[in-house]
Formats: sequence, structure tokens, C-alpha cells
Amino acid sequence: MSGADLAACLDVVARGDDRFEGGAQSFDGRSFGGEVLAQAATAAGRTAEGHLHSLHGYFLRAVAPDVPVAITVDRLREGRRIAHRRVTLAQGERTVAEILTSHQRGIRGASYQDTNPVATRPPPEGLPTPRELDGGEPGAEAEDDPLQMRLQEPWWQPNPGGDGAWWTWVRPSRPLPDDPVLHAAALAYVSDWGSLGVPQRRLAPDFAWDRSTSLDHALWLHQPARFEDWLLMESTSDVAAEGRALTTRTLWSREGVRLASVLQESICAPAHPPEDG
Repeated sequence: MSGADLAACLDVVARGDDRFEGGAQSFDGRSFGGEVLAQAATAAGRTAEGHLHSLHGYFLRAVAPDVPVAITVDRLREGRRIAHRRVTLAQGERTVAEILTSHQRGIRGASYQDTNPVATRPPPEGLPTPRELDGGEPGAEAEDDPLQMRLQEPWWQPNPGGDGAWWTWVRPSRPLPDDPVLHAAALAYVSDWGSLGVPQRRLAPDFAWDRSTSLDHALWLHQPARFEDWLLMESTSDVAAEGRALTTRTLWSREGVRLASVLQESICAPAHPPEDG
């Protein structure tokens, strides 16, 4: 997938009667959950006025890459200020994800924000790309990445005994169309990027990537946001038990405005599972 294709992977094809079609592309041999979330957000947004402000979903089954995904939107409630949608994604007879969205319009009120980590982080200019941190040439950046990132240390680097927290600057590799629905979907896409990285850092070396997976995902967009400039994404995980870990992350504009909050629970499979018996 090229950076120019980010908008295409967020969007869906209308099939009539609140039905749409999408499809997850191959991502290192697997599908990417953020693409599922983004396409659900787009489909719901095409049926609702106002802007997406929350999304809650369950990943029920792995999505087969490069296979069409049937997306059905149910209009649960059409309130004067809030609209609710249920989005079901399926491949053949198999439901792969169930997602609820809420959309807001015409509400104004006071605001507050207690923290601003942007003021304490170095700006993206001058920070290395992931390819550089992985041994690439200075300035190396994959042309086929849909996102550009700048960070101080590899998020995939194990940090057993530490808190596993990591942060990165992120922006689209190519500008998105002037479409509020796609900008909200793009934030849903980003909200899942590298979500297993924090528990992996804490649990390594006893962590199996190929058997670990996201279970459920909750996203709150605190205000209508455009994904044009660099955003700061911070990720932490302070609890894991019974083979499940909770990841918390926040997204901030370059001006230090908190745009989104995310919670995700994942299955974190051990690299060496105990033998039965």
C-alpha cells in the first residue's frame, strides 16, 4: 500500500440501503485492525450527520487480506444532537467485527485540558524515521508506508522491567481529501497503529507476535479534527493479566490540543506456552 492509497483504504464503496464494501490489504502477511476500524467509521459517517465522537468495537475474527468485506450499517438512533450506528463487517457468512459509533452535531460547551506533553517533546523535525532506527540510511523512509513517523527509539525494542511507554509523531504520507468523514476515519486508523507494541515491550521475550491479537477497541474524538500536520501519539500499558493487556494512548495536535483518547485490550500470547497436563 502506498502513501497515496491511504485515503482509498479508509473509504468504502456504497452498495445501497446502508450497505458498503471494503477490504483489508495485506500488512506483513496479516490484515490491520486499524483499517477495519477506519472503514467502519467511514461507512457509519456516510449515513449520519455531524462528526464522529466515539467508536467502540470488537474484533471477532481475523480478516482475510485482499478479500472483500461486506459492511452493513444499522441506524440505531437518530437524535436531534446524537446519532448512533451499529456497523457489522463480514466476509462470506463469517462476521469479523461489530462496531458501535456515535455522531454529534449542534452541541457547544466549555472546555478544559489538564496536560500538554507536546511542550516536553522534541519536534518531529530532526528525529529519526523508523527505517533509520532499524539500520537504514539517514533520512530513509519507505515509499509504500501510508504514514510517516518520527520517534526517538524503536517502539518494537523490548523493554522488560520498564514501563514500556513509547511515543511518536505521525502524519499521512500524502494529504487526505477535504472530507471530514475520512479525516475522522484516519484517526481511527492511526489509533490502532502499533497498539501491541507497549505490552510487547513489557513482556518480551515471552511474547509471540503471531499469536497475539487485538480483542476490543474504544476511541473517543474530543473534537472534530483534521489529520494534516504532525500529531503526537503517546502509548502506555499499566496492567496485564490472564493473557490480556490493556493499552492506553492519546493523540495530540502539534499545538498541544488533545484530540483523541484510546483504550484497547489485546490477547498477549506467551512465546513459550505452558504444556498441558
